[in-house]
Amino acid sequence: MTVPISLSRQDLIVGIVETLQLNGGVIPETEEQFWLELAAALNLEPKSKVPSRVAQAVLKELAVEWDDEFIDEQDVLTLTLYETLDDAVKRFVAAREAGNSIEEEEDDASLAGPIDLNVQTSDPPLGYVYQMIRDGILILSPDWQRNFVWTSKKMKRFVESILLGLPIPSFLLFWDSATGKKYVIDGRQRLETIYRFKAKHVRGEPRLRFKTFPRTEPGWRPGEQLSDAAGKYYDNLDQRFQTIFDSAPLQIAEFKDIPLANLYQVFKRYNTGAVALNAAEIRNAVYQASPLHKMLFRLAGEQSAQHLDDEEKRVGDDLRQPMGNKKGRYGAYDFIGRYFAFAYQENGSVAKATLDFMDSFNKANSERIEELRKEFITVFKTAQLWYAGRFLTDPDGERFHAFMGTLQLVSTKFLLERINAGLVSSDKVKSLISTEWNAFAQNRLAKKQNSTLFWGSQKTWVSLLESRLELPRKYTAWDWKADLDTSEDRVVR
Repeated sequence: MTVPISLSRQDLIVGIVETLQLNGGVIPETEEQFWLELAAALNLEPKSKVPSRVAQAVLKELAVEWDDEFIDEQDVLTLTLYETLDDAVKRFVAAREAGNSIEEEEDDASLAGPIDLNVQTSDPPLGYVYQMIRDGILILSPDWQRNFVWTSKKMKRFVESILLGLPIPSFLLFWDSATGKKYVIDGRQRLETIYRFKAKHVRGEPRLRFKTFPRTEPGWRPGEQLSDAAGKYYDNLDQRFQTIFDSAPLQIAEFKDIPLANLYQVFKRYNTGAVALNAAEIRNAVYQASPLHKMLFRLAGEQSAQHLDDEEKRVGDDLRQPMGNKKGRYGAYDFIGRYFAFAYQENGSVAKATLDFMDSFNKANSERIEELRKEFITVFKTAQLWYAGRFLTDPDGERFHAFMGTLQLVSTKFLLERINAGLVSSDKVKSLISTEWNAFAQNRLAKKQNSTLFWGSQKTWVSLLESRLELPRKYTAWDWKADLDTSEDRVVR
């Protein structure tokens, strides 16, 4: 018996069909047909055609844990399931386009247990918060936060909401008592809008301030509630409107001096914007005061960061060039963090391993940070030479592939240690890579890609090179030949 698609799920299903171009973009008439087509698109061959069974196989492939809330007492798939599926499909497509693979959600258990988050809540008036921004106490730095993206209309609509006395969504700040600075973790777009609206015009400087809606806008027309405030800068508003604006209460939660790993998890839970931030964007917000973050951010050339020297600039440019549109949303910064995660950590999802690396080196001194910077530059330039024509790409050299690029860089780091110890020459390593890499890369792509494969592939590739070159083994307990011989029936596309 087929099950008609519920109207409450239709929009989600339409979106998923369009995203994956299932059945040529034609919307299936039944749930059963939808799930079978979705499974086929993921190269799955479920043993049962029952939608709930197929759904479990699909979610497993998309690295989503099955939840009892996905099916009700009558064995009907719930709206919660389709909402979860929609999010998982978007992550899958984004990962595929970036040359990554979909992987399991990182473990959030680090917030469990009796830890002191040291959070303070308050509702200061808007004018007081604005003054903190003016005085440089509250930092809205566009170098670390997502670029200011609100349109003129959206800014004016937000000002309108304040003047009408509507509640303002809360803000999340991090208070660093060592510097006395406070950093915006969530709510930057709204705070920037407030700052721009109240900004004074200074001759010779870019104009930030903007006017309210004109008198042609509904609600601002002659005789309507906001008519007297229409088409005006803040400075030109009647005193009563300035008072309404400046006295509007802002609900603020401040996390003072808590471990940044915990702050990351708090932000991850708090991240409810219309466009959810990815892991790299959350790290950008949370670690913005960290010297390690600043080095990685600059090295990646994010948002026109000023490079330390020409060599650093060349490496940053050479990294970003093959990434194409994958470098958006801090892609280059994220990839460099990924390299360090796999070079210095031993397990976990990409996001969790990168977070662990950031946390472990957060208090490193300037000398250690400089060592890491020079390490990446040296490793990058060497790998660029060793993997010529296939550097940072899939085996065919056609598109950027984060998994392959990470394998290349991390293995280069470990082989350079052997070269520096006088155990092998660079020419021998390069020659071996030229004969072995393509087959190895194809072997990896024939497997289901997840964190387990990432870590195992690193061990196998390094071990293969060491064994062929008759070098001491780094991963002595790892059976690399067995891992290399294991194959699967399908290729993950």
